[in-house]
Amino acid sequence: MVKTITVQREGLPIDINVRGVDNESQLVHLFFDGSIDNLVELQEKSQNFAKGFDELQVKYPNLTKTGAEVSDQEATSVAKDVIGIMQRAYDLAFGPGTYARLRGAGAGLLGLIETYQPLLSVIQDYVNKMVQDASKRSQGEAQRIVSLQKNRQQRRNRRH
Repeated sequence: MVKTITVQREGLPIDINVRGVDNESQLVHLFFDGSIDNLVELQEKSQNFAKGFDELQVKYPNLTKTGAEVSDQEATSVAKDVIGIMQRAYDLAFGPGTYARLRGAGAGLLGLIETYQPLLSVIQDYVNKMVQDASKRSQGEAQRIVSLQKNRQQRRNRRH
């Protein structure tokens, strides 16, 4: 006889509705992997991601200057760099190929930039809830262990 154990996948499904200029929509299903190993990996890699925008400011100092002239070549180069950063960001959060799937559904770079921060907020809320739930479970487990130890001690005391 075979015993089956089911393990619940940890994560957060998220749907992004990409609406075209003709008001037709395409739904893109994403899944944020909420496993501890993915969260650790995400934490490590996200530090490198934040450096990407800092490097843009160093590479293109005119970007932050009000009224500064930016050449067409420089604008194209900046756009390519931002696309690379956003591609890494989406693929890091939701798995390889996510940025390409969103672009394939018709999402543009500006829309994906605007959408990313609200997505991060949803993910952060999910992670915070996971941490709170884990804390409650561990407190409950600790109380259960203390209770079991007390019961054992009481049984031992009754025997003697």
